Amino acid sequence: MRTVIVPVDFSSASVNAANYALDFARAINASLTLLYVCQVPVAVSEAPVAAVTIQGILDDAEKTIIELKDDLLRKANGTLNIYTEVKEGYVVNQVAQYCKKVNPYAVIMGAGDASATERVLFGSNTLSALKNINWPLIIVPKAATFRQISSMGLACDLRNVANSLHADEIRKMVIDFKAKLHILHVNTSKDKMIGNEEIEGSEWIRDMFAGLKPEFHFLYNENIEAAINDFSEKNKLDMLIVIPKKHGMLEGIFHKSEAKKVALHTHLPLLSVHE
Repeated sequence: MRTVIVPVDFSSASVNAANYALDFARAINASLTLLYVCQVPVAVSEAPVAAVTIQGILDDAEKTIIELKDDLLRKANGTLNIYTEVKEGYVVNQVAQYCKKVNPYAVIMGAGDASATERVLFGSNTLSALKNINWPLIIVPKAATFRQISSMGLACDLRNVANSLHADEIRKMVIDFKAKLHILHVNTSKDKMIGNEEIEGSEWIRDMFAGLKPEFHFLYNENIEAAINDFSEKNKLDMLIVIPKKHGMLEGIFHKSEAKKVALHTHLPLLSVHE
């Protein structure tokens, strides 16, 4: 059976993500797993972290995660299965290990304010670990609520598409939600023409999504964030898709500074699908 995993820390952002994931899972007839990881702090002295303290955190987490599960079950009227897991260790490593065990349809996590989101997406340690999670990752803005996903936008630089774009996960989601797929390419210079590499990339994408009839949009704006947000609003996108590349979380799509702005400021859920 399909499974959606939601890492939670019981913050308002993660609880909102859990509610989003509830409706997302119901839409694709999947089960839901709430995963809490007690991250043991690195000792700053020779004194180890007291075992009784850790056990107390774990006990409290078990109680709180069951309360969250019960609240979600009430909202779903018992229409799906919800499971809970409480683990100890490094958060992203534990998420990655659990993904390997259950092979989820997607991992859905919440984003709080901009600084918190930046720590999740661009913190050096977390970024390194996130690259080991080879499953679709949906980041839900703090105020976002689930709505039927009928229109999805894939932001792409159209370069090295054959080696960097794994279309299977995107195709599966587009088909499952019967969504329209838009391909967005932003040109930041009026004088810059679309090159042979971009033309070849668009042809690759057309072949990869054969049968889905993706619609291509070649946008101009010196501000990539503004171009994507403006298009998203005018065309009522329900989800924005990005492809992290090996040399950076989002730098392969846009310049790093612009990528951060897009990820931090978009009001849409952000689907990250690894190359």
